[in-house]
Amino acid sequence: MNGVVVTHGEFSNGKPPKDKKGNEDTKLHKSLHIEKNDETVDNLTLGDDRSRVFDAASNLLNKDSRVFDAGSQLLDEDSVFDNELYQSMFRLANEAIFVFPIGDDGRPGAYVRVNPAACELLGYTEHELLQLSPVDITPTSRHSGIPDLLARIYADEKLRFEGAYIRKTGETVPLEFSATKLNVHGKTLVVSFARNITQEKTALAKLQESEQLYRTLVETSPLLITVLVNGRIVFVNQTGAQIIGGSKPEQLVGRSMWDFIAQEEHDRLRPRLRALSSSRRINPPVETKLVNLDGQIIHVESRTSLIQYGNRPAILAVIQDITERRQSQQLIWNMAYRDQLTNLYNRRAFVEQLQEALQSNGLTESASPSEELALFFLDIDRFKVVNDTFGHAAGDELLSQVADRLRELTPSSAFVARLGGDEFTILLRQPRDGMEQLSRDIITGLNTKPFCVHGQEILVTASLGATQFSFSDEIDADLLRQADVAMYEAKRQGGNNVSWYKSQNTIELPMRRLKLEGSMYRALHRGEFSLVYQPKVNTRTGSIAGLEVLLRWTSPEFGEVSPDEFIPIAEENGLIVPLGHWVIRSVCTQLEEWNTKGISVVPVAVNLSPRQFRSEDFFSVVRETLNNCHLQGTVLEFEITERSLMDNTRSTSTRMRQLRNLGVSFSIDDFGVGYSSLAYLKRFPIDVLKIDQSFVKDLDTDATNRQIVMAMIQLAHNLGLQVIAEGVEYESQRVFFQSHHCDMIQGYLISQPKTPQEIEALL
Repeated sequence: MNGVVVTHGEFSNGKPPKDKKGNEDTKLHKSLHIEKNDETVDNLTLGDDRSRVFDAASNLLNKDSRVFDAGSQLLDEDSVFDNELYQSMFRLANEAIFVFPIGDDGRPGAYVRVNPAACELLGYTEHELLQLSPVDITPTSRHSGIPDLLARIYADEKLRFEGAYIRKTGETVPLEFSATKLNVHGKTLVVSFARNITQEKTALAKLQESEQLYRTLVETSPLLITVLVNGRIVFVNQTGAQIIGGSKPEQLVGRSMWDFIAQEEHDRLRPRLRALSSSRRINPPVETKLVNLDGQIIHVESRTSLIQYGNRPAILAVIQDITERRQSQQLIWNMAYRDQLTNLYNRRAFVEQLQEALQSNGLTESASPSEELALFFLDIDRFKVVNDTFGHAAGDELLSQVADRLRELTPSSAFVARLGGDEFTILLRQPRDGMEQLSRDIITGLNTKPFCVHGQEILVTASLGATQFSFSDEIDADLLRQADVAMYEAKRQGGNNVSWYKSQNTIELPMRRLKLEGSMYRALHRGEFSLVYQPKVNTRTGSIAGLEVLLRWTSPEFGEVSPDEFIPIAEENGLIVPLGHWVIRSVCTQLEEWNTKGISVVPVAVNLSPRQFRSEDFFSVVRETLNNCHLQGTVLEFEITERSLMDNTRSTSTRMRQLRNLGVSFSIDDFGVGYSSLAYLKRFPIDVLKIDQSFVKDLDTDATNRQIVMAMIQLAHNLGLQVIAEGVEYESQRVFFQSHHCDMIQGYLISQPKTPQEIEALL
């Protein structure tokens, strides 16, 4: 027992305290009765397992077990604290004992006595503690309760309560206090016993936490059901009742669990439950379907184990509604494998699907030898024009509509994905004879019906590269590269068509593109670019009214490279800006040379790239070049696309008017095939409208084309614009334009593009 002092009714029956085994320890204890007016009101038990210590106080304890006459005074007028009995009690007690007075104002005074256990508890010396009062070592948050406690003690109420003191280290220690009042020499003293309950508090907190955790788990679990072996529900929590559809758990108790399991799941689950009856382990989770009271199917995940419930073997099933989890999983899957703009599969999903198809020789295990695995690689032609003209929001909307169109045009078994940008892939399995027709149907399905984007009709064409393999062949793992190569070939042929990869074809178009791009940077400095000029003829006089300059590239490595091939590359990598500036300087230098020779010069039309037109130094380059070559701006005519007009209309108009002030004129290139509104012809300082050759080539056979061209000429003249038709190759076309008062024509009927020296002879 190690010197335990037990007080205040803990052993009011006078029986000895019990040892660890629950037996009464009768060796070393003595109960002292505290009496008031000859009536026992409490007991004080002193004990110690060290017989020598106990013997030292034994005689005192045996003299008279009646310690207190708790009337108005304690014992007699002698100092109670000098009594050898109480000195032994103080010295032997494991509990901390504090004695302090209550002042006339009802406030506690400084301690007058503290035992060694009190000093050890708080880390103070006895001297230090005797300088302090309960208020000094009580946490501030508890100060407000001290007056009430003292008042109750003063009223002779024996208290047992929980509180806390602050140790010398500043640490707060929880305590259980027992306190009573003593009157000594007319003074009111409080004797307070304090027991450290830190361990109890910690244990209680853990117990409460454990109990709370258990309650929380039970009450918040999606569904917890205990069923007897015969399958009857004996317990279900409120959440479980709500999931199944009952308002109260009692509505479900007694019913068979099979009433709530989907019929198609019965045969699968019965063997599992039979196996469970012979095993106490927690079984792996099982996904199944429940049917609630409303007949709705609920997807759940169930964990089961064998337990004892009321001395009966039972199955504990913790069942979780995984509907939301499945939705979340689907959302995460969509984020990982779906293109967020079009909701098609994305590049990651496509690559995995392609790898799986290659490994299994098909998209499914039922691949037939008569079928082929085909991969289509589709790229929208001139999509950048849409983005630059209408903005990215319109471009995104167009991509979304193209995706919808592709879904309509492909079989339901096809795996359609968006790789990024305007690139789409289609992976599918079909008999060999259906592949080519499907590829053509896709191209036709895209270009025959315009897309309506933000109120504007846009006609879309696409280039499709395709490759295919029979499942009986050894499939090349590089199908995507092959389809990509074929797609670039389709673009090289002008777009809006299909190109099939040939295994014997060794031309690597993407590699060629990279090499061309690298060579272009060097070509500009090596003088590999040159200019040719194509005359424009006045339809009334037959004289040359102007020239159009055209760029040519003769590469030592690639030979003659088509402008249709290298200009789009230059536009994408930004080289078009310095290249375009070089063209303007070269044209002006040529015109200056002709002036020096006394040759009458005519305006030269220069095609402007949108990127060049938007460059910050474009205006200064034109102005300085004209000044350096001693030329008026009237010798230059800039051909711009409708796309350039619609790209930031305010800054475009400002720049055009700056150039107009220099004397430069403007023509709209490829009119009728772009996306602009006719209102732009009036809004901008346009001088010439150029009819695209796509309208010219079918004049003889297409009455609609003739009506459109006639309307264009009339419209331009009504707006005060001149009209030029390009691509005139036949005499009948020349006669048509002359009879309908088209101002100028150009094309191979008039002249092919010529070198500067050849042009000199014509001028």
